[in-house]
Amino acid sequence: FDGNGANFKLNINSQSNHIGLFNYTGLESVIKNLSVTGNIIAKNNVGGVIGYHQGYAENIYAKVDIFGENNVGGLIGYNTGTFNLGYSIATLVATNNVGGFVGYNRGTIKNTYSNSKVFGLKKCMSKILKMIYPFVLCF
Repeated sequence: FDGNGANFKLNINSQSNHIGLFNYTGLESVIKNLSVTGNIIAKNNVGGVIGYHQGYAENIYAKVDIFGENNVGGLIGYNTGTFNLGYSIATLVATNNVGGFVGYNRGTIKNTYSNSKVFGLKKCMSKILKMIYPFVLCF
């Protein structure tokens, strides 16, 4: 998919896994030349652009706020693919594996940067935050 420089605006509130502009990208996928802005609330493998990434992505940026549980990143939630040339500006809140660019990485990332606020939560959140985002579990 070539976005030709398009910006996609997201407002997602889901109880699902693998959430982003592209929820899941396979081994042969190519995603390039786009940006994403917006807000996402979801569970696991959550990214502004790609929830679960296995293919190739390049020349992508995101300006997002994301609340999730595990594997939460400004661009990619869970990465086993290749990413080249991108950046993220994000506020990210998760319980495990949270990062400004990628939440959990087992792939290749080159020529990227992130200017993000990252918050990892290990215990119960405050009562007010828990009421707003009830999917986050207490340990």
